[in-house]
Formats: sequence, structure tokens, C-alpha cells
Amino acid sequence: LPDGRTFADAVGLKKLMIADVDKFADAFGEKLATYALRRRMTFADRTELKRIAEQSKADDYRLASFVESLVTSDLFMKR
Repeated sequence: LPDGRTFADAVGLKKLMIADVDKFADAFGEKLATYALRRRMTFADRTELKRIAEQSKADDYRLASFVESLVTSDLFMKR
């Protein structure tokens, strides 16, 4: 990985991702919003993206929770 950590197989990669689940969720939320809104996320979007990730965390980062949080967010509603 870019930070120097290594893994040997899919199980090792999964362990690394679980260790950084919050970072992974933040990145996933940003990519999901980029796809849904068809634009790059800006610095001004960070607060709303963080709120989306926090709402999803309450539901164990389920995909449906991410999607629901995104489509009910100001980012999506005011696009």
C-alpha cells in the first residue's frame, strides 16, 4: 500500500481495510457522492460528506445506509 503496509492475500487486505474502516468509509462516501452528483467533491463539501459517513457508521456502514444518507443530504437535494 502507499503507506508501506503489505499483505499477502485477500484475507490480509481485508484485515488492513478493517483496521482503517473509518478512513475507508470516508473515501467510499466521497467516491459514491462523486458518482451520484457527477462532479468532483470540493473542500466545501467535506462537512456534508463527514455527516454522511457518520450517519452510515451508526448502521455499521451498510451500503443502503450510505445511499440513503447521500440522497437525503443537502449535497444531493440541492444539486
